Amino acid sequence: MSSHRAVATLAFGVLGLTFFPILGSVVAVVLGHGGQQSGRAGDEATERYRRIGLWLGYAGLTLAALLFVAGLVAGLLSKR
Repeated sequence: MSSHRAVATLAFGVLGLTFFPILGSVVAVVLGHGGQQSGRAGDEATERYRRIGLWLGYAGLTLAALLFVAGLVAGLLSKR
């Protein structure tokens, strides 16, 4: 994986947790897995950036799903 894609994965992972919750996280996960399956082993820092971006992407998707479910539950409980 090129270092540019690894940095992009990390950047989109951070954006997924801040400004673009779903879109940034999805892009981070896709880029992270794409770099993992490319078969080319990068240097240690490149792999670390890719791995951190991938985890941040998954964290953003998990947080978005939890907030969605919490909103549904709150909406259902408020109608009682």
